[in-house]
Amino acid sequence: MTRVQDIATASQTSKKTIYQIFRSKDRLVEELYLLKMQKIGSTAEKIINGKGSFDLLLANYVVLINEEFKYFSFKLVQELRLDYPLVADTANNHLKEAIFNRFQRLLEIGRKEGRMRPDISIEAIMMSYRGALEDFLLGRYLRSLPEDFLLKRSLLSMLVEGLITMFRGILTDEAEKSFNKRISAIDSLKPYLSEVRS
Repeated sequence: MTRVQDIATASQTSKKTIYQIFRSKDRLVEELYLLKMQKIGSTAEKIINGKGSFDLLLANYVVLINEEFKYFSFKLVQELRLDYPLVADTANNHLKEAIFNRFQRLLEIGRKEGRMRPDISIEAIMMSYRGALEDFLLGRYLRSLPEDFLLKRSLLSMLVEGLITMFRGILTDEAEKSFNKRISAIDSLKPYLSEVRS
């Protein structure tokens, strides 16, 4: 875990100033995590309320997750969960907001536009999405995997590839082509794209 002195150096301030503001390293970590979740939530709101078709919004959602969680590792998620209980509470609250508010609204946009397959259950997709984010933010499922498996793949790559696969499965054929075209054009997503169907 990063030392407070490292944070002070990176932020060009003194260690004393950091402790005056945050009182403890725990409080600093919790505040940084809360700010990160708020930033992600704010950006997600902009995506959902933005212009573009459902498949474009989904692609932008994948980009958001890929960019905002790129420094999260399995080790970091475990340390945050175990060492900072308020972080786990913040993650749980973020999950509720992300899934039962934002993601549900996003899926309803897809249903309304007719770009989501009509046989897909919004509730089932929400449950799958919740499971993926919960594993990522809280590390529950990941604790059951063999360590050598976790060393082969980054936590983020598993999440992003899973979301891309899930999103492809809920889109109509036309919307899937548009989604694939959009994510194929984003350099940061290219490492995750296997067998993009056009």
